Amino acid sequence: AATFRRYFSADELFTGWRLRASAKHWLDSQRGSFMARGPVVAVHLRRGDAKSQEYRLTGDDWYFLAVAAIRKQVPDASVHIFSSTEVFYNASDFDGYRARNMTVHLDTDVLSD
Repeated sequence: AATFRRYFSADELFTGWRLRASAKHWLDSQRGSFMARGPVVAVHLRRGDAKSQEYRLTGDDWYFLAVAAIRKQVPDASVHIFSSTEVFYNASDFDGYRARNMTVHLDTDVLSD
């Protein structure tokens, strides 16, 4: 099994990569709110349009197990779930994530130039 060795700063991860100015500005503005609390895990759940294409849907149980494995290695990780409700989902469909102490962000604006 892979072992989590150390944390990487955003600067290390993006060395050699060019970020859009708007994305860099947003990341810089979030440093205080996210970084001050320790390690952060961001998860994107494809939900909004996936109901009409069930083969593209990964079930909640898979994500619950994945986050449990991460928390086993990084117990103080703050987990943030990003998704959209669009036509097929309601905010209550994400209650399982909230019950497992994950912060759910639904229908947020996409970064754009």
